[in-house]
Amino acid sequence: MTNTDAKIMREGGEMRESEMDEAIFIPRHEASFQLTHNSHKDVYETAAQFIEGGDDYHGSLDNWVSPEQRQLAIDTGSIWTAHWYPDTPIGFHVMHAAELSALSAYLREHFA
Repeated sequence: MTNTDAKIMREGGEMRESEMDEAIFIPRHEASFQLTHNSHKDVYETAAQFIEGGDDYHGSLDNWVSPEQRQLAIDTGSIWTAHWYPDTPIGFHVMHAAELSALSAYLREHFA
């Protein structure tokens, strides 16, 4: 993904390219890597509804970088999700955070 391809929005405007380079760590993946923001809005739900009443991938604490980030997502309505297939199209990882910087830091620490 290039900076030109990745138009990541945050409250107050677009991220500058220098911020984007520092913010996003993309783990090794042999198949796809997807970064999404606020997919709960696609189904007209609040972050809390999506997390608490949704699937195991969003509801499980194991898929959040921390309990604090999960609560912050509920409080702010912001959910960043990284979903990738490290080796084959069969097994995948999914992680969530309220803040892109927290998600990137977690991915760098655990999957670099």
